[in-house]
Amino acid sequence: MPSNLQPTRNGREPEIFMISIVVSTRDRQDMLERCLDALSVQIQDFEVLVVDQGDLTATIPDDPRFRLIVDRERGLSAGRNAGARAAKGDIISFIDDDAVPDPGYVTDLGKAFEVNSKLDAVAGRVLALENGRPYARVHDDVYRILGPGDWMRFMGGNFAIRRDVFERVGLFDRRFGAGCRWGSGEETDYFFRMLYRDCQVAYVPKVTVRHPHEDVETAPAGLRTKLLGYGRGQGALIARHLIEFSNPRMLATLLWTVMKPCLRVIQYGLTMRPRKALLHGAVAFGKCKGFGEFVWAVARDRIKGW
Repeated sequence: MPSNLQPTRNGREPEIFMISIVVSTRDRQDMLERCLDALSVQIQDFEVLVVDQGDLTATIPDDPRFRLIVDRERGLSAGRNAGARAAKGDIISFIDDDAVPDPGYVTDLGKAFEVNSKLDAVAGRVLALENGRPYARVHDDVYRILGPGDWMRFMGGNFAIRRDVFERVGLFDRRFGAGCRWGSGEETDYFFRMLYRDCQVAYVPKVTVRHPHEDVETAPAGLRTKLLGYGRGQGALIARHLIEFSNPRMLATLLWTVMKPCLRVIQYGLTMRPRKALLHGAVAFGKCKGFGEFVWAVARDRIKGW
């Protein structure tokens, strides 16, 4: 048994799972092929559902384990919902179309649920494709059960959920995620919603994918727009959980996640690194903007209802 998988000692026999892997894509055939090639060499009982929202129909391997779902609705959350509805597996995994799962991805994912029958969801580890370093600092190599303060470990490019969780929690909120009104945060929204339902979520570093990482020193100018959109999604997400779920901790989350990039702006400004300063500034501004947008949207709807 891998040392970073912690068993639940409840005397039950290990469960054997059918795993469905959902890959949403839109007109990124080259990246998609790299992802699907890595999945095609996996073993165990699994299927891959490619949810295609593109203008050009994606090509998938001639393999009975792979299915193509053409989804004319736009947005990552809509694509993931379509995949979840069509999935046959007991465990439904979600990875990005530009991610490359490690050779033992499916096996390690199955073991994570086998050794802890209480687990409802798994957050996997994301490493940079270019150099193998953690994609984010929180993606260390230590197994842990996640609480509300661990939301950054539940990254959208690599997570898995038991099928029956969708019956309790519902589907992804189509307002959040790439291509949606607010372009990020759909996985974080779902993470908090699972915790509200007392779901047990574990960070399992053995379940690993590798994802391209943009170096901010050499990144194209478009990265600033991308990070602004990411910040907007996170800000709107925080506002949603503050208002719709009456979670007061979200105010502290907003203050911390805005203050942190602002401190980086000061740091990089003083050290004459304007590109990094501008990128962190875009994140901070985006979070404030998204928070305000969501609050205004709620206020506007309530005014209309009077």
